Amino acid sequence: IIIAVFRIIITLICIFAIANEWQQDLTGILAGLGIGGIAVAIAAQDTLANMYGGISIFIDKPFIKDQFVSISGVEGRVEEISLRSTRIRTFDRLLVSIPNSILAKEAITNFSKSNVRRIKFKLHLSYDTTENQLNNFIDKTKKYLSGLAEKKVLLKSGQNVTFDEYGRSSLEVLV
Repeated sequence: IIIAVFRIIITLICIFAIANEWQQDLTGILAGLGIGGIAVAIAAQDTLANMYGGISIFIDKPFIKDQFVSISGVEGRVEEISLRSTRIRTFDRLLVSIPNSILAKEAITNFSKSNVRRIKFKLHLSYDTTENQLNNFIDKTKKYLSGLAEKKVLLKSGQNVTFDEYGRSSLEVLV
């Protein structure tokens, strides 16, 4: 490719030198080439931004193939990284292609590089649940999580089980 570009440049120089010797006015052609060059540069702007983003991903390595990431609200496993885009397989099995120019600007969360993961969810109990049943449920859930911590499935600190709020159709317990 580089040799072909040099051949084209040398050929153009020769053509312009010959035209100059024959005293031909080349200002119109040169102006047209300048405007054409600007048009090509504007058209290639997105492509160059994606290539720059791809190169920065290859150099910085914020993630690699098969790692779980969250980028621009998309969570999933990285399937492919190319110069133009990165493909992520979501948990719904959808394939999302994100241009690398966006990746270069966005915050990237790499879950695979974390040594712990916080899990937060709500359990919904019927409004028929009494206060005693609610407290009993919370205590048993805390004991269950403590047992998992003893088995080293969970960390010993950071566990929380509490009544959170009155939901639309249930009592909500935050775990």
